[in-house]
Amino acid sequence: MKDTKRVFGCYAAWDFNREVDDLNRMSEQGWQLKKGGLFSNLFKLNKDVRYRYQLDFNTHIDEMGRYIETFHEQGWEYVNSTFNGWHYFRKIYDPSLPAEEYEIYCDNQSLTEMQGKWKRVATGMSVVLGLFFILMVIFDIRAFRIPTTILCGVLLLELIMFIRGSIVMRDPQRANISSRSGKKITPLIVILFAGIILTMFGITLRPDGMTSRAESYGAVGSGDAVDFYGIEIKYPDFYHFEINGKLGSDAIFTLKNKDSGKVIFTERVTPDASGKVHLKKHMNFLTPGDYSIFFSDFAGGPLDLDFNID
Repeated sequence: MKDTKRVFGCYAAWDFNREVDDLNRMSEQGWQLKKGGLFSNLFKLNKDVRYRYQLDFNTHIDEMGRYIETFHEQGWEYVNSTFNGWHYFRKIYDPSLPAEEYEIYCDNQSLTEMQGKWKRVATGMSVVLGLFFILMVIFDIRAFRIPTTILCGVLLLELIMFIRGSIVMRDPQRANISSRSGKKITPLIVILFAGIILTMFGITLRPDGMTSRAESYGAVGSGDAVDFYGIEIKYPDFYHFEINGKLGSDAIFTLKNKDSGKVIFTERVTPDASGKVHLKKHMNFLTPGDYSIFFSDFAGGPLDLDFNID
């Protein structure tokens, strides 16, 4: 049997006492903390001792040695610190001593400072995420895309998480208890990361975007369509197509699925007096496959066009 093991988990700043409870529970089982971390804790097996753990939050320590000595004088053994200001301490557990003996107190009132800091951070992040969420919802309503919808879901989960943190930090009593809802933070973090990865993956798989073509053609009859622009669709979603530029004369543009032969849309484009053209299509679902833009029924002349699909 290994004498060390790593336990993965994630604790919100406002649920830090839940981590303390978990460390105490592990100690009762004979697993003593060797190194605390942000997403995992490393334990070493030792059934001959039992500890009570506490966490202190302090990002402004002038002299680390003196800081540790202050706790040592109160009977606390220093374990380690994380880069973002959390410090792990422990004290040998004696069941005959009152519970108050295992409460931690700091000269600089770090608990109050931590609650105040995270309350401000959570409130500020709630405002920023709320505005960003509203903006993304507007974008998604105007032009629905699966990656944008996933991003909206991720932002909503983050918003709920920070709003909860802001509410908890306004009530120190709630911040100091181990709540059942706090156990949801780890799967929530997993969902958030998965959502971000799916969003980025979906964005990278979308077509490259804008392509420019500038050529001259003779007359192209209605039965002699020219395969002008190829598009590969890698996953099913709503896609939007746009053409801007100049044409020498009227032309019919057709988007077709080359694999099935299905015509997605066909439309005649007529340039204005200066030769400028604009075609914008808000399309329905496109399934994976190869697509092409064909043009036909063209009297001839220059084409200087920008194609964009998104």
